[in-house]
Amino acid sequence: MNLTKYIFTALILLSTSSNYADPTFGFLSRMIQTDRTMEIVYLPFLTDWQDYTAGGITFLYPPDLFATTPIVQVSLKQIAAHPSTETYTAEIVSTSPTSTTIMVYNITAGIVSEATTGSITVCLLAIDNPT
Repeated sequence: MNLTKYIFTALILLSTSSNYADPTFGFLSRMIQTDRTMEIVYLPFLTDWQDYTAGGITFLYPPDLFATTPIVQVSLKQIAAHPSTETYTAEIVSTSPTSTTIMVYNITAGIVSEATTGSITVCLLAIDNPT
């Protein structure tokens, strides 16, 4: 449940960002209070988006933002109208503390092929994995 709150907060921050293709990153904080102490925990996050390029796209994270592989959420934003018989899906090919690579596929009438360059925008949210 707490991770959901972090993701929701990061999505709000993403929706208010006006810099296209410039990553937004920072820290979300959580206060843990007990009878005698109060602890503040910081979770780094990054949001970014790029138009798809055939062959896959890689989102790079600033050095030392994530100590471990982050939790990554990907969504797709339509650039231009397309027929209702056509859909897109994304696959996280690889992810690490320094980058995430995404492939996007187009599904038309049951036939799957890689999306073409500039056909869709890939939006990414990476948040620290508090293990």
